[in-house]
Amino acid sequence: MNADPRCVFVIDDDPDVLNLVATRLSTAGLNIRKFTNPLQAMDSIESEKPALIITDLHMPEAEGSDVLRSARQVDKKISVILMSGAGTIEAAVDAMKDGAFDFLVKPIDMSHLVELAQRAMEFNQLQRENSSLKTDMANLRKSRFAPAGSSDAMRKVMELAQAVAGTDATVLITGESGVGKELLADFVQGHSPRKTASYVKVNCGALSGSLLESELFGHEKGAFTGATDRRVGRFEQAQNGTIFLDEVGEMTMEAQTRLLRVLQQRELQRVGGTATINLNIRVICATNKDLLTEVVAGKFREDLYYRVNVFPVRLPPLRDRRADIPALSADLLRTIRVRLDRGPNGISQAALDALATYRWPGNVRELENVLQRCAILCAEDTLDVADLPSEITSPDSTAPGAGAAAAQPGTLETAREDGERRRILEVLDSCHWNMSAAATRLAISRSTLYVKLDQYRIERPGRDGGAPKS
Repeated sequence: MNADPRCVFVIDDDPDVLNLVATRLSTAGLNIRKFTNPLQAMDSIESEKPALIITDLHMPEAEGSDVLRSARQVDKKISVILMSGAGTIEAAVDAMKDGAFDFLVKPIDMSHLVELAQRAMEFNQLQRENSSLKTDMANLRKSRFAPAGSSDAMRKVMELAQAVAGTDATVLITGESGVGKELLADFVQGHSPRKTASYVKVNCGALSGSLLESELFGHEKGAFTGATDRRVGRFEQAQNGTIFLDEVGEMTMEAQTRLLRVLQQRELQRVGGTATINLNIRVICATNKDLLTEVVAGKFREDLYYRVNVFPVRLPPLRDRRADIPALSADLLRTIRVRLDRGPNGISQAALDALATYRWPGNVRELENVLQRCAILCAEDTLDVADLPSEITSPDSTAPGAGAAAAQPGTLETAREDGERRRILEVLDSCHWNMSAAATRLAISRSTLYVKLDQYRIERPGRDGGAPKS
């Protein structure tokens, strides 16, 4: 049974006192449950979970202190007020130590009791709201702590991330913009032996050459014009912890030279300084560039490439793991709802299908932006297709026949794949791209259907590709 936020247990072996208290509290709008036997009340706490219990201290069957302990075992947020006709300071102190909300001496001042009960109920509600907020924030941190997805591609990524997290090896995370490289770096750091130590993040692409060097390695007073004080760099700030270098491919050649020394010798000198500073750090890098291509072009040091690329992890683009999109969308929407304190609680299957068949050139970042916009505008409890922007529901994408999975012509495998692909397209067209209906007709799960879409590079037809057939 769900807790009634207005439910109050009143327990007293004296029927006159019991009825007096119950009647007075009822007039204050509270839902009263009366008990002359405290054992019966204690048996009902688990099932009814009252917000407040008002109980006599001394009763034949059990003490009010027994009721208090029983309530706290069920839920420590249940407020308990003890009453006694033989009130002593010691009894009151013991009750408060045991967790009672208050202690009253009979005869009871009814006006004071009502006021006290209302305060106890408000306190109970605040406790529950605080607990709910903590749970929401914990879920938020958990949901954003690791990239969501159960596709084969993401399972492989997470297996690599978990394997390297417990080491101090330098990690290079690659992938297109918006795929979640920083999130994966957070996962590695959060599962490492250094997870409780400092964690410093630097966006190398957001800083110019000299400014980046000063930011990373620090500088001495007078090292350059405007250097009026000594500055401790980000590497020093990360001492004994982890530093995350995002967009490491954007570093200047001068900064690359300094970074090479850090990775080779785990030491640095501040800009303009001569003192050597030893470092004990873990380095995680990320880039959306092909660093090997940058090496060939002379834009990235080859020796640094091999120092950075100790343990590479590539995050696939969202279009190559569309089977993850439904779960990822639901996860993102929950996160957005907590952050905005508004928005729908769920996503309809039709909307999930539309999201899963869009190409997402902006990857997870684009998906999150779309869902945030929908959360702001959607007035219903469930996000539906009508709430999605037109570029999602009618994308300008290539026709479904483009980009079919490559296979050697003339083989049995090719013939089988061609037949399977044509059948999937036929069913999708006949079902107007309703993924649930298509999966049912094909006798496969929706997740398997999404995998097939990836395998055969089947894309939903858009304005230029022709509308789905009726």
